[in-house]
Amino acid sequence: MASDDSEITIALPSGYLLGDYRIIRSLGQGGFGITYLAQNITNKKSVVIKENMPAAFSLRSEGTMRITPTGGGEVEQFFNWALERFLEEADTLTRLHHPNIVEVGESFTALGTAYYVMEYINGAELHMAAPPHHEIDEAWLRPILRKLLEALEYVHSCELLHRDIKPNNILLDKRGEPTLIDFGTARSLVSERSATIVESPGYSPLEQLQQHSKKGPWIDIYSLGATMYRLLTGQNPPRSIDRLTDTDPCIILAQDSSLRQRFSKQFLSSIDKAMSMKYTMRWQTAREWLQSIDDRLDLPPLPDFASSRRPALPPLPPLPKFPPADLPPLPPLPKR
Repeated sequence: MASDDSEITIALPSGYLLGDYRIIRSLGQGGFGITYLAQNITNKKSVVIKENMPAAFSLRSEGTMRITPTGGGEVEQFFNWALERFLEEADTLTRLHHPNIVEVGESFTALGTAYYVMEYINGAELHMAAPPHHEIDEAWLRPILRKLLEALEYVHSCELLHRDIKPNNILLDKRGEPTLIDFGTARSLVSERSATIVESPGYSPLEQLQQHSKKGPWIDIYSLGATMYRLLTGQNPPRSIDRLTDTDPCIILAQDSSLRQRFSKQFLSSIDKAMSMKYTMRWQTAREWLQSIDDRLDLPPLPDFASSRRPALPPLPPLPKFPPADLPPLPPLPKR
């Protein structure tokens, strides 16, 4: 739950000493926490620190900087639940080690709440770092998609779902390396606990919004497909619930003539498939999608022979049946 714009949560001030780290500035605030740019006072290394602070249910004392629930009863229970989930997220991330997933170091408790420390990535959110959508081509995008699929395959092999893949949660550095961040809504694939329903409009598939629907890697597949859609069209995808109409407002990428000038039909079709409304029609694993875009030669798309002005050749006559039915059977081979 996010707070009203009028209720701005107090962030830790610049220069504040939090354990072994000095706060430089606040990077952003969401409904459940604040992120900071900080510096390790020992090695002077820049890091990012995430602070647990559910805005609608907690407040910070300006004097002590401690965070406390805004009330007792259910409010306090929710605050404690959020704190537990935050520590679980930190524990999950410390076990993930992949070059395209944000690296988390330590977690600790202080000021009545919890924190974890992440590597600082000198980059920008994917949609901000990317060229204008009409300038993006397959040579630029395919390596990025491949690396994200490899990261996603690793996440799923750890029996986790990210559940919130979108352009804001992918950082792109100056070398063109993507990094998947923000595992705050990640859930175990094998857990029997009910997962909280979360939606990033346009990026969450329909089954993610349903409490009792089947969950699997195809949830993250849809979200990554929607992220690619955003890059190629320059528009946020329509909400999955709005795609239930007779006329799906989602553009079929493989049928877009302007995109076909910069992308192979196979590449575009792979994204269309990832965004299928029925999860059974999507790629079922990141590996499947990865193979679909890698198992091809780096050749330009074939010309559209159907639009050629040359007259069509007459059809070939059918081949004779072989062997003919009237041939005698072959004699048996002599015994040796």
